[in-house]
Amino acid sequence: VGFQLAPRFLKGLSLSVDVYTVEVTNRIGQPATPAIILANAALFPGAVVRATPTAAATASGLPGDLREIRTVLGNYGRPRARGVDFAAEYRFAPNRLGRFTARSVASLINSQTIRTRPDLPQVETVGLYELPRWRGDASLLWTGRHASAAVNVNYIGGFQDTSPSPLFVKQQVTTDVQFSHELPWGLRGTIGVNNVFDRLPPATSFSTGYAERASNFLPRWSYIQLSKAF
Repeated sequence: VGFQLAPRFLKGLSLSVDVYTVEVTNRIGQPATPAIILANAALFPGAVVRATPTAAATASGLPGDLREIRTVLGNYGRPRARGVDFAAEYRFAPNRLGRFTARSVASLINSQTIRTRPDLPQVETVGLYELPRWRGDASLLWTGRHASAAVNVNYIGGFQDTSPSPLFVKQQVTTDVQFSHELPWGLRGTIGVNNVFDRLPPATSFSTGYAERASNFLPRWSYIQLSKAF
């Protein structure tokens, strides 16, 4: 569910908010050990295979002889995520100075629960390893008659280090810049630098030393591009 607002009193401004809930059913989960499956047979339908009970076993209230315990993958999980996405943009054009676009987006994960096996409880994962609560970026773009330039700031929130480390992984902020200019013969040249201040990813106790799926691990790097429109 969401809404977008473009107030008349400030032309060029737009604001939007989107609230979401995502739920996945029958997520594939890892198998439990035979002992856990046997002790919780009702939670793992079809995993415990028994012979037809004898008359004596039935009279005593006992099940049939154990034939097989199937430790296979199953559709156990039911992850659920709730969050809010924010966006704001403002376009303006001062006289003779070109056009400017200021844009900012942010994503907040309020909750993300997961249950990997039916015998285990639901676990809240927001703020745990590689799952920051906040992410966002802000940019400013200038477009002139023959040139354009942009600066972009990226933010990745902090989160708990991988278990059993008690440390908290700090947030990360990186900055990218780019400049383009028209050239003769329909060409356009672009030069840019990503991670201008060469911010290293926050240290973790993981084997790589950083969070591979969450952090920006690339060092400062520059690029030059030449393009032609046809």
